[in-house]
Amino acid sequence: MDRFFEWDPVKARQNAIRHGVNFKVATDVFFDLNAIWFEDILHSTAAEGRELVIGLSRKGVLIVGFTERPPITRLITARFADREERKLYEDQKD
Repeated sequence: MDRFFEWDPVKARQNAIRHGVNFKVATDVFFDLNAIWFEDILHSTAAEGRELVIGLSRKGVLIVGFTERPPITRLITARFADREERKLYEDQKD
């Protein structure tokens, strides 16, 4: 399945400043065969479900928040995984 990505350009700039992660780089995690996917229950609403993915990018292990609007995947946030998230990612690869 081909993935098509979109994001708010203002939000993308803010994210890059705040978290040091460019949304274009964040799309790498969607192609990581070892990525971990789960529902973002804290930020989901009845109108829009949100998901998180932890995966490897060319810059390191990231966690990316997104929503699916088929055929579009809309990125909401991206940041470097913290120690616990990196451990979760590394442990599941074994």
